[in-house]
Amino acid sequence: MKFTAKQIAGLLGGQVEGNPEACVSKLSGIEEGVPESLCFLGNPHYNSYLYTSLASVVLVRNDYSIEKHLD
Repeated sequence: MKFTAKQIAGLLGGQVEGNPEACVSKLSGIEEGVPESLCFLGNPHYNSYLYTSLASVVLVRNDYSIEKHLD
């Protein structure tokens, strides 16, 4: 079964930053995200994966502070 980012945001009461029509059909960890996968970011240790993950949708809490680290 496929869901769009917009549908998921609606179910969770969230908002979409990016493509609301991005589709997902499977789950993945953020570090091994692939196209059409959904993952979440909840631990600051994994922040850098937000910029390299190929996951189509990444769930992030509204109050989560994301800082891009330049290595």
